[in-house]
Amino acid sequence: MRTQRIFEELLTQKRLAERLDQSERTLERWRVEGTGPAFVKAGRKVLYYPQDVEDWLLATRRLSTSSPGGLSSASKKSRAGPFVVAVEEDKPAPLDSKGVRRER
Repeated sequence: MRTQRIFEELLTQKRLAERLDQSERTLERWRVEGTGPAFVKAGRKVLYYPQDVEDWLLATRRLSTSSPGGLSSASKKSRAGPFVVAVEEDKPAPLDSKGVRRER
């Protein structure tokens, strides 16, 4: 487990969206789907640790456009971590009153 400084420079949603050349709405969707980088909430504000963003970017690297994700299926198995999302085929879990998916 790595140790990180709690008060290192955190990225706001706006700043990260600019750096990734994505819209803020895309980052919001990634958070709902659980497919983006790990984040923290300080009150209503969403913040990202630069190291978490870097880890997420490295986990999404591909060698070809036809690969399903990661460098290979073997390396993907060894890299399983907080970015793995279980998906049920029938329908998504319902949202709670705050718009967050409830666990089944």
